[in-house]
Amino acid sequence: MVQTIFDADGDNIKLAVPFQILKAVKSPHGELASAAEGVTMELKKESYNDSTDYLKLKFINSSEVTYGYFRYQFDLEVKKNDAWYEVPFDSELQYPLVVHVLNPNSVYETVVSAFAYNKSGKFEKGDYRLVQKLAEESNEEENQFTLAAYFTITE
Repeated sequence: MVQTIFDADGDNIKLAVPFQILKAVKSPHGELASAAEGVTMELKKESYNDSTDYLKLKFINSSEVTYGYFRYQFDLEVKKNDAWYEVPFDSELQYPLVVHVLNPNSVYETVVSAFAYNKSGKFEKGDYRLVQKLAEESNEEENQFTLAAYFTITE
């Protein structure tokens, strides 16, 4: 089956995908900031419609420290009844265990696909956040923190 999808800028992309809805589970995180230790994690937009298939994510490191994050995929969480729940990453997808480095005073941009969390490629309406743990490259055990980029899915 081939499906036409639309990215955050409205560009058409054709993909062959199987469909399966994945369910959310309780999040281990409480409230999370979008910035800490001179690093900001943000999305290109704060609001997307339910036909958006990709989110453009940016890390801004305005510090003099090199940070890294260690998971290719990002945790996605949805807010239901004033609590956050994880949306499981599709276990059938295989991503490399790559360390991404955020150099001092730099910007790193990436794209996050809805298909990694829901094979239908569609988000339900609601409030969401992408979550990522970061660590100082020279002292990974001591200086770790978790950031979130918040967004809303509308109609």
